[in-house]
Amino acid sequence: PANNLRAEINLEYPNPQSHSVIKNFNFTGGVLHNFKKTDIDENQDFLPVPEAYSLLYLSLGSDFRVSEKTLSVTLKVDNLLNTKYRDYLNRLHYFADEMGRNISMNLSYEF
Repeated sequence: PANNLRAEINLEYPNPQSHSVIKNFNFTGGVLHNFKKTDIDENQDFLPVPEAYSLLYLSLGSDFRVSEKTLSVTLKVDNLLNTKYRDYLNRLHYFADEMGRNISMNLSYEF
């Protein structure tokens, strides 16, 4: 695999008020950079090695108190700028780009 570098910032804001509906809030943002694989001879592969790429991602989440239980809600966006890229480790990199922007929401209820 090619070398990669990840830089991330994670902020958490706990709510010290025990009677509040919102227990805490968190934010995560970062960048993932994959370098171009350079240790392959041109004759070793069918096509040239995919170029280097950088992807941005964000995540926002909060925990809510619901009937003395916890409901966690998280919204996450991967590949925020909808960058077209090909990952060397994906066997389909000869034919198609990787997935574009991906938005997901996660709900978790503790009971």
